[in-house]
Amino acid sequence: MKRMRIIFCILLLCCLLSGCWDYAPLEDKYIVTGIGIDISEQDPMNMDISVLGISNIQANATMHGEGRTVSDALRSIQNRIDKAVLISHLKIVLISDRIAKKGIQTYLDILSRNSQIRSDTQIALVHGRAADYFVQKNFSIPIDASYYSDTFQLSETIVDPHEFFLNSILFRLSEDGKGFAIPYLRWDPKQKLLVWSGIGLFNNGFFKDTLDERETVAYYLIKGSLSRAMITIGRSSPQLPKAQAVSIRIFSPSRKLSWSDQNGVKTINLSIQLKDEIIEASPLNNRPITSQELEHLQNDVNHDLTHLLHSVMDKIQKTDRMDPFGFQEKARVQWPNWYQGDHWNEQFSAVKWKFDVQILIERFGKFI
Repeated sequence: MKRMRIIFCILLLCCLLSGCWDYAPLEDKYIVTGIGIDISEQDPMNMDISVLGISNIQANATMHGEGRTVSDALRSIQNRIDKAVLISHLKIVLISDRIAKKGIQTYLDILSRNSQIRSDTQIALVHGRAADYFVQKNFSIPIDASYYSDTFQLSETIVDPHEFFLNSILFRLSEDGKGFAIPYLRWDPKQKLLVWSGIGLFNNGFFKDTLDERETVAYYLIKGSLSRAMITIGRSSPQLPKAQAVSIRIFSPSRKLSWSDQNGVKTINLSIQLKDEIIEASPLNNRPITSQELEHLQNDVNHDLTHLLHSVMDKIQKTDRMDPFGFQEKARVQWPNWYQGDHWNEQFSAVKWKFDVQILIERFGKFI
């Protein structure tokens, strides 16, 4: 009887051991980490989808598929391989600037409907064909999707990473203004490096314009999502011995917005306080910096940055006639009798701006 009890307990324990009955080896899967969206070179009516992933053959295996839609292109890839395509580990989606001019909302909607794709997948715009970026090598080392997604956090300009997430962009598309910005990447063939060359501005899902690196700093200062950045004031050249360039790192920015309406003139007042440190100054004087020189330097930085802020706002308001910052909701509260949701982009172009920039250089070394 005792032996039967032991056997019964053993059989009962065996029932509790689930095991791996549905185990599927990774060698039988193609794990997608990056997707590139292009227009087909053979048929302009077709999409050309490039996927960068991991398989048992190589760490960075690139495949291509064409179709009328993104789903058709992905399905054509699936039909050509003997592996299950797994996209739950997708990190980044690269969209060519050529296709972005025709609108990206449809493609983002398709991605958001897929339950396997995470909402924090990063979206980026690239110069040229997106497929070319997945076959690049950095000093003979194949580039993986992490290289592209980490570029935004390893660059000198650091912003809130949520700015580039799929769900954040879709949220901006659902708002009245429908303006937003995503990173604009470019491959430098000489240095064999990926360069964050600024941001691409979108209105209603259509690619409209770009801002360079300096303008990008000003854009995120206005938006209030800048954590750190480096900017150069002035210029230095052997042909201009008296010219001076100063590179400073901006950190701990704070901003305050106020809204005013005087005689029908709508004005947004933006006060920005910045802490800076001097990274490099040219030419070097090899002598201690005086308090008067430091004050003049802070004034020069204030003037240059204020001019840059006005220049960026003129470009966005007058040339592009859009609001990528998302100010329409605040305008609706501050100016309820004037605000018109359907015509906000036109109204925003008439809003005046006043900037008050205060720079405090904390770390400047002994010599400049």
